[in-house]
Amino acid sequence: MTKDRFSSRCATGLSVGVALVATGALLFVRKSVAVPYFEKVAGFKPFDIQFPLSATVVAIQLGAYGDGAGGAYAIFAACEILLALAAAVFFMLLWRRMFLTSHARVFVLLESGGILLAPFAALLCDIAESAGFSGLMLGLSGPSYEFIIEFSVFVHKLKFAFEDIRVYFTLFFAATIAVQRMRREHDGP
Repeated sequence: MTKDRFSSRCATGLSVGVALVATGALLFVRKSVAVPYFEKVAGFKPFDIQFPLSATVVAIQLGAYGDGAGGAYAIFAACEILLALAAAVFFMLLWRRMFLTSHARVFVLLESGGILLAPFAALLCDIAESAGFSGLMLGLSGPSYEFIIEFSVFVHKLKFAFEDIRVYFTLFFAATIAVQRMRREHDGP
């Protein structure tokens, strides 16, 4: 089976829908279970969903966390990473489906350049961010303490940028498809 046939079988309307439902379900669990539990234990929202976030805010909040914040964060982080994975898969499948249905030359070029892997950049940032914040909550100290705070805050900001870029690319792809279809209708069969 060729790569093209495999990817076209994976990027069905059903698989895009399932990925969307999984993303929505995980978003619901994060918002209704993981975040309230962390807030109850720690007294603050998890760093991952605070924006803007600075190193000063992280240091202040870390000093105010009580016992159990590390465990509560582990539950939140697991949910957050699964959500980021589901969102990355959703965008990859959605984009591939859009590319398959439109046949625009720009999509062939973008796909051959690896654009379908772009949604996973936010996932990688989420994993790095969660690892950094987990280390801080579990009591990391010493010379690496300040570096981990700065690194985690930087990756946190980068994650939000990659999430925005995913949306902008999706809008660009949808606009390209709309223009292509209008041209076809205007030019006729």
